[in-house]
Amino acid sequence: MPVRDRLLEFEAKRDQYERESMRGKKGKKSKKEEEDDLSLPGFLEKVKGMEGKLALLKADVSELKKMQNTLYCAPKVLESDLQKMENLAEQILSSSITIRKDIELLSSAGTDQKSQKKGLIMSNAEQRVQSLQIERLSHELRTTMNDFRGSQASYLERTKARLNKQRQIVGDPQYDVNTNSVHLDMNYQNPSAVFIDPYFQESQKAISELQDLQDRERELNDLEGQIHEVNMLFKEMHGMVQDQGKMVDNIEKHVEQAVNEVQSGNDQLKEAQKSQCAARKKKIICFSILITVIVIVVIIIVITMTDNSDSG
Repeated sequence: MPVRDRLLEFEAKRDQYERESMRGKKGKKSKKEEEDDLSLPGFLEKVKGMEGKLALLKADVSELKKMQNTLYCAPKVLESDLQKMENLAEQILSSSITIRKDIELLSSAGTDQKSQKKGLIMSNAEQRVQSLQIERLSHELRTTMNDFRGSQASYLERTKARLNKQRQIVGDPQYDVNTNSVHLDMNYQNPSAVFIDPYFQESQKAISELQDLQDRERELNDLEGQIHEVNMLFKEMHGMVQDQGKMVDNIEKHVEQAVNEVQSGNDQLKEAQKSQCAARKKKIICFSILITVIVIVVIIIVITMTDNSDSG
């Protein structure tokens, strides 16, 4: 929300209030005002109440000054803070109008015809007291409102001057070198944004780029993890292939050993067969010799027995 030049608005409201006050003086008073206590103690009581309202008004003006200084020195002004300041200014204007009406009513209460008819004609001392009190209240109200209008004008001028200077420094194309001013329709609730906005833009750009880099880094880390898993899988497969190769080598070795053993067994069988044949031949020869010897022995015995028989 832009800061607006509210001096014209304040003057228009003041003129409107003065016109309403003039019409109020010419019109009839309310029943409550006619029944108000117009004695000196009652008057002083009303003055005390109005002093309280003036004290609140001064406190609001002081608070407004603090807010203006805070907003002027802040590097970035929030729209809510600016709206809060404008609401407080509206409240000060409304309170000042109410207090001024009360002062005028209090000033005219003791001099109207109805008060005189009721026998409330005041002495000179009472009139002087009331006059002094009314003048004091009016002076305090004028001083407070002058302070308020001065602070508003000062804040507006300081803001404009700083914006002009900053626009001139950065070489803003909307800056008019001849008039040394900028267009009043610009939004300058944040004058320091002239210097801060580029920094924030660069920061946002850097943050965005950093976020992209982080996303890419995460993607690369995920890809690296997947590649590592594939590498481990290939290593496991390579280990399995090596184990299977060793098993195949062992099988081939065992097959070769089996072939050799079978060949050796065949050779041994052949040798055994040969040995068996030779042994069989030897047995036959021995058996033949034995039979021959037996036959010879039998023949000898028979011959011997035959000879013995013949000799006997």
